[in-house]
Amino acid sequence: YYDILQRSRITVNFSARQLKGRPFEALHCGALLLEPAHTPLNRYFEPCIEYVPYISISDMVEKVRYYLDHWWEGEAIARRGHQRIVTQYSSRHWWQQVFWELHQRIPAFSWGRDHAS
Repeated sequence: YYDILQRSRITVNFSARQLKGRPFEALHCGALLLEPAHTPLNRYFEPCIEYVPYISISDMVEKVRYYLDHWWEGEAIARRGHQRIVTQYSSRHWWQQVFWELHQRIPAFSWGRDHAS
């Protein structure tokens, strides 16, 4: 699965109501992500900057064709999405956030801040 994602230039996601792992996996693998326009993903990433939203199946097909023909534009969007995910949503970032939250609630708990590297 990850081998396919890493070789894919474009990944299309169809789940508009739920935020699943596929969008994060696709962005982490460096693919251009096409995601339904009204998705929870826009809380974490910027539409048209870090992924491409679509409003219908015909719009999605049109955008796939466009970005296959204008691959450099798609690569720029994919790079920005990838950069965001590796800097803000990596497992390392997640654990640092968990330990920081623990430290906020239990000040004596300082492992996350003192040992984060």
